[in-house]
Amino acid sequence: MPNTLVHLGVQGLACRLAVPGIDLRFVYLACVIPDLPWVVQRAVIVLDVPVDRTDLMLAAAAQGSLTFCLLLSAAIALVTLRPTSVFLTLAAGSVMHLVLDMVQVKWGRGSIFMAPFDWRPLSLDWMWPEHPLFYALTAASLVFVLATWRHIDHEPVLRPCSPRHHVPAAILAAAWLAAPAAFVPALHDADVFHARTLTSPETRIGHEVAFDRAPAWSGPGGATMVELATGEVVRLQGVDVTGSALVSVRGRFSGAGIIDADEFHFHPPYVRAGASILGLLLVTLVWARSITAWLRRR
Repeated sequence: MPNTLVHLGVQGLACRLAVPGIDLRFVYLACVIPDLPWVVQRAVIVLDVPVDRTDLMLAAAAQGSLTFCLLLSAAIALVTLRPTSVFLTLAAGSVMHLVLDMVQVKWGRGSIFMAPFDWRPLSLDWMWPEHPLFYALTAASLVFVLATWRHIDHEPVLRPCSPRHHVPAAILAAAWLAAPAAFVPALHDADVFHARTLTSPETRIGHEVAFDRAPAWSGPGGATMVELATGEVVRLQGVDVTGSALVSVRGRFSGAGIIDADEFHFHPPYVRAGASILGLLLVTLVWARSITAWLRRR
């Protein structure tokens, strides 16, 4: 998927051209909504929270689907002064985000549009994140965000506390937060992100597998080891790693703990993560600036 900065620039410019007076605060918020579950997942892993990583991955997949993006969009819209326009902005932005995600090569992953009726991830696999076009878009997006910074409207948009609006919003937000866990078994059975294959070491020999941006390193005897999304470490054959690397792989299990790579691609470390962190920081600053302006007016 493109880094967050690319989403901000591409979606921000597209929305401004389509609707010149659109509130960029909600355009930028829409850029983040589909990625929120993955940001939380990453934080849980980094903090080493004791949780089943397969269930965490599948819950994030459900929560990042279009259906749940629309659920959160509705929850947010209900607590604003312009619920219809805000919902349409957030919904359209979520769709744009998922479509943009489909453009990049992300083996074993993709955007889920038809949940809960169809959990299949869809991907066009056109370009790697390291394609020069995405570097250019990242730079241009940063210029766009900074150039429009002064012109972002910071008028109050949140509705005063009202049970009529805030109670339904709280119910929708709670459903967005908790309901994905109920769909984890369905995603597992559908082998979304190869979850069923990865969690069945006794039957996975000969099965195809694909994964994106997994940490790999040189292990004992020069063998290449890779950490899967489940947290399991297996041997990766056909890929030579010196030191450590990020690698995407398509291959198959030749043993319970061995993957033979048919195709692989190395990713430069920190580039995509750094651009995404900067993008998230900019969205946070936009909203912090608005909230500070509101407080000063009181």
